[in-house]
Formats: sequence, C-alpha cells, structure tokens
Amino acid sequence: MRICCDYVYINSMWIIAALLTAICWGLSYTAAGEVIKTTGKMQYMFLITAVNVVIYSGLFAASVKTPWSALAANKWWVLAAIVSSVAGNYLTFLAIELKGATHAAMIEITYPLWCALFSMWLLGENPLTIRSAIGAVLILAGVLLVIEH
Repeated sequence: MRICCDYVYINSMWIIAALLTAICWGLSYTAAGEVIKTTGKMQYMFLITAVNVVIYSGLFAASVKTPWSALAANKWWVLAAIVSSVAGNYLTFLAIELKGATHAAMIEITYPLWCALFSMWLLGENPLTIRSAIGAVLILAGVLLVIEH
C-alpha cells in the first residue's frame, strides 16, 4: 500500500506544483496591477528583479551541481530563454498597465499553445492528443470571448 501511495504522490506532485504556480501568478498579477498604478512598470520590474537576484543567489550558491560548461554547450537555448523571459516579463507588465491584470492574464493564458507549437517546431515533439487539441480550442475560444468583450 505504501508503494502505491508514494507512486501517486510522486506522479501528482507536478499537478500540485502547477496549480500552486497558477495561484501565485494570479496573486502576482493582481498585486502588480495595483503597484504599477502608482510606481510604473519599470520601477516595479526593477524591484522584482532585485528581489529575485537576492533570493536566487542564495539558492544558487547552495545548490550548484552542474558545471558552467553545460550552459556554454547550450548557449543558444540559454540566450533564447533569457531573451524570451525578459521580453515576456516586460510585455506582461505592459499589458497589465494598459488593460489590467484580469485581461492580461486571460490573454497570456495562451502560453501553453505557444509552448506546444515551439516544442513541435524546435524540438520535434508531438505533444498533441485529442484531449490537448480540445483544450487548445477551448483556450482559443476563451481568448476570443475576452477580446470581444
């Protein structure tokens, strides 16, 4: 019985982590919308970046196991990840500033579709199943409802 419980726990942790991520981002967008109203997006981005540097520096120092050469070997992926992350953060806060956290989040939720498309195009993965295709259609339908509103 214990082995079964461990298996379910390990295989469901990603779902729990993903749901907690969504909850954190939901609160983050809401709070960012209010902060940006008084400080502006650039000051807010600087604050978030500074706090992230402090927190991640400590975590990084405590957990580095991979040699730096691994980053060099993947330099184009590292560059793509950094550029898209910086651009994504800026554009997220711009959207929040221009339209509000709710609308920005409702449109940004299309990122799983983009992830699937980039994974198929750049990595040769085929993550689409009937269920995921139906999910993608529902996401797009939801986005269209938000845009038309």
